Amino acid sequence: NHYELDEDASLIDPRLRGKYVLVMEKAERDMTDSLAHDGVAGRDRESIVRMLHDVISALLYFNDQLSHVHGDVKPRNFVETISNGKSRWKAIDLDAAVAHNSQLSSKCSTGFISTEIARALLHQDGPESIAAAAGHDMFAAGMLLFQLCSEDGSSLFFCNQADNLVEHDNLIDLATRWNVVKHKKLLRVPWADARDLCLWMLQDEPMNRPPNFATVLQHPFLAGGDAIPLRFPSYRGLTLPHGQLYHFFLSHNQKEAGDVAHTLFETLAAMGLYI
Repeated sequence: NHYELDEDASLIDPRLRGKYVLVMEKAERDMTDSLAHDGVAGRDRESIVRMLHDVISALLYFNDQLSHVHGDVKPRNFVETISNGKSRWKAIDLDAAVAHNSQLSSKCSTGFISTEIARALLHQDGPESIAAAAGHDMFAAGMLLFQLCSEDGSSLFFCNQADNLVEHDNLIDLATRWNVVKHKKLLRVPWADARDLCLWMLQDEPMNRPPNFATVLQHPFLAGGDAIPLRFPSYRGLTLPHGQLYHFFLSHNQKEAGDVAHTLFETLAAMGLYI
C-alpha cells in the first residue's frame, strides 16, 4: 500500500523524505533463514515447489506484466509472510529493478548473475553495458531453484552470506566454462524434473532459456502432469566412461598446464569425445 501525505513526511519522522510512504506487510524471515534452518532443501519436494511457485509468480509479475527486471534475485530478497496461517513468499529489495531494454543496474550479487553479466564484469564493462531483459532474472531464478533443490541448500558457487559475492575464479567459470561446469553441479539435484528445469533456466545463451515465466510455471516440476514436456528428457548429466585419470606435468607451469588439461578433458567429455 502507498499513502500520500498532506505534509512533508519528515515532519512525522525525520528519517522519511517526500510526501509518499510505502507500507509493506510485516515479514517473518527471508529465504536464507529457511534454507539454513528448515531442512527442506533437497528433501521436501512439496515445500520447495510451493516456495518456487511464489518466486516465479513474483518474477512473472515484474517481467511479463510490468516489463521490468527485478535485477537482484536471490534467497535473501524473498521474504515469508503469514496470513490466516498460510505462508507466502514475496519479493523485496527493488533498488536494482529497471525497465526492459534499459541499462542494467551496476548493483549485482555475483553469486546470482547470468553468464552474460559475468562476461561483462570480467571485461570490466560492468552490468550497465547490457540491456535489461527477462533472461537475467530467469538465470538467477535458476540458480535459486538449484539451491532449493540441492541438499542442505548449497549454492552453485561458494559465496559470502552478506552480499552473495563469489570469488574471481568462480566468476571465470561462469563466464567462460559454464557449459562444462553446470553438468557437474546439476548432479546435486535429486529429482529428474527439477534438473530438467534447472538446466533449461541455466542455459548459457538467453535465447535457449524459457521464453517467459508463465512457461516456467507450466513445467512438470511446478505444475505436475505434462502441460509441457520435459525439455531434456534423456539428460543424465556429465558421466565419464573411464576411471579418474591423473596427468603429471614436469615444468615450471605445472598448475597452469594441469588446468588446461582438465578443461580440455571436461570439454571433450561434454561433447561426447574422449581421448
